Amino acid sequence: MSKDQYELRLLPNYFKKIAWGIIISSFIFQKVAISYNLSIDWSISTKILEIGILTGLLLLMITKNKVEDELISKIRLQAFASSFIFSIICFIISSVFNLLDSEVLHITNKAFSMLFNMFFWYFITFRFMLYKR
Repeated sequence: MSKDQYELRLLPNYFKKIAWGIIISSFIFQKVAISYNLSIDWSISTKILEIGILTGLLLLMITKNKVEDELISKIRLQAFASSFIFSIICFIISSVFNLLDSEVLHITNKAFSMLFNMFFWYFITFRFMLYKR
């Protein structure tokens, strides 16, 4: 096994600017759609906002830092693992509470909230671990 097999293949650093552009333009589109009463259904504009946010966060997640060494790669992998475990635990807990709350399951927007929680936890743990080192 070569060393290259164990390295993460990440996007170049300038993709952070593209990611922030996608996130900000999604919010701007949502604001324009609401302010100017465009003939777009509310659910469609909300889905466009959610897709923009998740795409931007994904790009931020898989983009290199300006200085990327082995320690940062290890921290990144630990943050990936902890965010995955966190999102699974949140999904299980919310499913149990939804079952206990009423007879009807409230599964509206479950995928977006689960993915957003996963990204949020990743960024919190990654930044904390970078700060702690």
